[in-house]
Amino acid sequence: MTHADSVLYEGCFGLADVEWRQPVTPETMFGLGSVTKPATALAVMLTSRAGMLDLDSTVAEHLPSVGGPGASATIRQLLTHTSGIPNFLALRGFRERIEPLVRTSDDMLAAFAAEPLDFEAGTRWAYSDSGYRLLDVILSAVTATPFDRALADLVLRPAGMATACIPADDAVVPNRARGYLRDNGVVRVVPPTRTVVSGGAGGLVASLRDMVAFDRAVRRNRLVDEGTDRSMLAPVRLQSGHSEGYGLGWVLSTFRGAQAAGHTGGIGGFSSMYARFPRLDAGVIVLSNDAGFPASLLAHEVAAVALDLPGPDATDGCGPAPALCAGRYSDGWSEAELVVDGDTLVLRGEAGDRRMRHRAGPTWFDPGDPDVTLALDRVGATESAITVRYPFSWWTGYRDRAASSTASTMPV
Repeated sequence: MTHADSVLYEGCFGLADVEWRQPVTPETMFGLGSVTKPATALAVMLTSRAGMLDLDSTVAEHLPSVGGPGASATIRQLLTHTSGIPNFLALRGFRERIEPLVRTSDDMLAAFAAEPLDFEAGTRWAYSDSGYRLLDVILSAVTATPFDRALADLVLRPAGMATACIPADDAVVPNRARGYLRDNGVVRVVPPTRTVVSGGAGGLVASLRDMVAFDRAVRRNRLVDEGTDRSMLAPVRLQSGHSEGYGLGWVLSTFRGAQAAGHTGGIGGFSSMYARFPRLDAGVIVLSNDAGFPASLLAHEVAAVALDLPGPDATDGCGPAPALCAGRYSDGWSEAELVVDGDTLVLRGEAGDRRMRHRAGPTWFDPGDPDVTLALDRVGATESAITVRYPFSWWTGYRDRAASSTASTMPV
């Protein structure tokens, strides 16, 4: 937990390598997963500010060999997950049939480039690792530099992240932790995700020391100026005028009255969370080599105490549950079901049911965890949607989209 130029609290627990009984230290290297995305977005913005990349230029302008319906997507749409390009992780058989055949970035792009769009660009928001994989290839093309080196030159080294890197699949990374998964009480090793797959979407490896340096660099505007940072923290606005809680590489949220910008990450046996609080000049970092570790939950519990934030609003407005909102909602990758039970809305997901009570207007909350809220967006309209907000993250699902055969259930 950081504040101003100080580290308020730092703690290391458990083992970096269970077999060798090596303890976790501030120098232990963790897979960051999607916490890579803010770094990739910063590299894009720095390249744009240097006049080398127009955020409103298209994929086709930079990668003419990449065809398919996503070629007309803009850099800005890739950054904000509004391109409509499907997430390659949601493609049928990706893990089993496609990923083992991927050897190059061209192979990786070919895996999803020809797929139909999930929606017309700019009309919806849906999380897509494909967009950030395209961004790293575009950065390489524009800078004439391999992405790992471009990211290091533009972001990692200027931020003071001395050991952070996008490692080659066969690279020896000193102090790297091994990723694990708990399976019915048994700890199992998780094979690492290959960099040729994750790239700019999730391939960054870093230590706690690196992340403290990154946190200080972004809070002190050492990478981009204050105006650019503000533009990155502006919520994306869809063609309908509706805004989503994502900027240019940053998840945007409000936690107990404190504005936050950050990202969660999960990859190959690792779970991570980074968030900064611009108005409080503070940051929180959680890194774990346990795939199921609730990094986001720990982050918000630590932040609430360290920043002396008020308790969550648990006021029950006792409003009626509108029958029009019942149904299944999907973002094309994951899904949830909303059921009306008297004056309670039951949100059903893979982690079980949340019984939501009315707070005010279109907002509902979970009495067992009041930081989790549900907003009924445009219910009853042609395109009904719900937004579930957690500390530091959120999920939007649309009722008029049929759940794909590859969709999982949204964790609630």
